[in-house]
This record gives sequence, C-alpha cells and structure tokens, in this order.
Amino acid sequence: MLTLDKAIEITHNLLLEPRCRWKPDNYNAIKLVIEASKQLQDIRTRFPTLMPTLLPGETPIIDNSRSLHHIKQILESNEVSK
Repeated sequence: MLTLDKAIEITHNLLLEPRCRWKPDNYNAIKLVIEASKQLQDIRTRFPTLMPTLLPGETPIIDNSRSLHHIKQILESNEVSK
C-alpha cells in the first residue's frame, strides 16, 4: 500500500542513496518521474474533480475527518455503487 506522497519520498531518498551509482539516463529518468508525480499531486490538490482516479498500485488516502452521520449518508447513497 503506497500513497503518491510516500512514493515520491521513497524515490527521492533512493536518488540520494550514496551506494547507488546511477547511469546518467537512469538518474535523469527517475528525477523526471519524481517531478511528474509532484505535478500530478499539485493538479489533484487544485482541481480534485479533474483527475479523480488513482494510479495503478496507489493507495487512496482515507478522510477520517467526516462524521459518522455523513459516512452513513455516503454508504446509503448511490456514490458507493460507482
């Protein structure tokens, strides 16, 4: 289970690992993926309905701040059947 935030953190730390000797193309490709992930994250934050789906293997972040009453309403609505 992995969120986009955690994937960015792990990948960034991997690039900084002194024991890894990356070929320049591999290093640059990983940096590009990190930046693309950060931009995706920014787009999701600013425009949540534009890209609502998760990436393959990405774990959703569960919003626990909603009230039990609101959660019950969601479960009883048609949103769950999507």
